[in-house]
Order: sequence, then C-alpha cells, then structure tokens
Amino acid sequence: MGKLTAAVSREADPELRQALMQSVHGELSQLQTLRQKGPEYQGAGDDLDGWEDTYAGQLGKVRLPRGMDTQSARALIRSKMDEVRTDLGRGNVSPEKVRGYMESAERRLDMWFSHTFPPRPVAKR
Repeated sequence: MGKLTAAVSREADPELRQALMQSVHGELSQLQTLRQKGPEYQGAGDDLDGWEDTYAGQLGKVRLPRGMDTQSARALIRSKMDEVRTDLGRGNVSPEKVRGYMESAERRLDMWFSHTFPPRPVAKR
C-alpha cells in the first residue's frame, strides 16, 4: 500500500490526486479496522486471500469473458473479494457470525466465479 500511496501522490492533476488519496486511505482504514477486530476477522481475511489466489490460479482453465485479459480478470476477482472485506470491515457481521457468513460467502463466490468464468469446452478427438 505504501507503493500505491507514493504512486498516487505523484499524480499531476490535484483533483484526481485528492480523489485517489481519499480512496486509498478509505481502503486502508477499512483493512485496519478489520485487523483490529480480532481473530475471527483475521481468519476471514486469510480465507479471502486464499480464495483470491485459488480463483486466480483457475484462470488458465476457464473461458474469459469477451474483451477481458488475465490481468483484468484478476482485478475483477480482487474487487469481488474486496466487497466481502468491505462488508466485514463495516461491522455488518458480528464476531459470532463471521464463520457462518464466510461459509455463505464461499458458496456465493464459487457460484459467481463459475458463472463469470465458465469452464473451457473439452476438445473432441
């Protein structure tokens, strides 16, 4: 995040720089809040990191949507994981319910991934 903050601070357009800095600082504060909440949330964050890596590893086995390359597919996966992180970071899920929420999120994310990135057809011989 330090590299991202440094890159944003070099932006020439002051309005764009301010908007980007606000966005970066907002994400940082959400992640910091998530880290401070306790082991349940840290475990959920670790799960999301693992899922993101797993989905990214599957990109070679699926069809990418028209006009999408691997880099943009990875960014889409990351943004989907960030939606869950944001929900957790807002405090919408109590510590007692994190595990149940994550089980539900895993099912929803698996369905989203298989719908967004369908498997490649098997070549007939």
